[in-house]
Amino acid sequence: MMKLLNQLVAKGIRLSVTPEGELKIHAGNIGLTDPEKIAIKAEKSQLLNFLEGGQAACQSYSQERLWFLDRLGFGAQYHVPGLAKIEGDLDISALRQALKFMFDRHASLRTNFTSIDSVALQKIYPVKEVAIEQRDISALAPEQQEQLQKQMVQEFIERPFNLENEPLCKVMLLVLAPQRHILALCLHHIITDGWSMRVLLSDLTQAYSAFLDGHPPELKPLTLDYAAYAAWERETLTDAKLANELAYWKTQLTGYQNLEMPLDFNRPAQSSGQGGYFQFDLSQVQGRLIKQVSRERKTTAFTLFMAAVYILLRKYSGQTDICLGMPVANRHQRDIEDIIGFFVNTLVMRINPEDR
Repeated sequence: MMKLLNQLVAKGIRLSVTPEGELKIHAGNIGLTDPEKIAIKAEKSQLLNFLEGGQAACQSYSQERLWFLDRLGFGAQYHVPGLAKIEGDLDISALRQALKFMFDRHASLRTNFTSIDSVALQKIYPVKEVAIEQRDISALAPEQQEQLQKQMVQEFIERPFNLENEPLCKVMLLVLAPQRHILALCLHHIITDGWSMRVLLSDLTQAYSAFLDGHPPELKPLTLDYAAYAAWERETLTDAKLANELAYWKTQLTGYQNLEMPLDFNRPAQSSGQGGYFQFDLSQVQGRLIKQVSRERKTTAFTLFMAAVYILLRKYSGQTDICLGMPVANRHQRDIEDIIGFFVNTLVMRINPEDR
């Protein structure tokens, strides 16, 4: 059975179980061969047992990348948190209903990842009750509460994920006072991205409000799920197309030398994933000037900021040929704009302007 499942998933074919308990094959334009049809019929019961009422599908290329990095021990660098402060009354029952609604609506939230004979796949489970880790620190003094709150949230966010056997969307509720709460979510990047987190919080807010009012949410139904997108990607990006894209990027990046920055410390033998960042705010005056300069140059604020980063790196490295990685949403179809999943991609911007 595993050999057959491996073969089907590698082709981009999805398998699922209907509400009536029947096996459903989603082959799209790929189609099944006669030997595959015979094998599916013969091993139907084993396939149903493996699916456990859910689905099996190929991973997207982005998911395969993170799956591989997780196997190498770099999973801790891909935790995506979301925090919400809740002031006023909180209806725990409505919150549980809203979370269950979200897990039902977005299959990525109930997906795990495994491999069969080196073929990576997604295993999507039926919706269950969502576990909420509740911590009550309302009895502590304000100073102790603030310190413990930060510690508990940090530990919650840094807790490792098991991509194969544990939920990849964790929920924690901190009780600070009867009418003050913090709702903490932490997802592994393999099932989400920045855009998805906005979708999650928006849908969750609407669902909670609906259940609070005593009726089910009236969100627009989704026409696709992430597994369908992954199968479409596998079907569309043929070996020939991937070869053409690889050839394009090899040409674009020919001759590039790594950026050599002066460092304050020696690089560690093994990457820890820990680093620092500097955050600052721009004034309203500066914001207006940026918009004004962008309009005068017939460009965008994004291009202006990218030029500023380039100039900074050029100053410290002494190099003129510099590549910058830019995350892009990668949601080109309207049908996938409201889906929670790992769509984001990183494009390389090679900047090597002529001296003037």
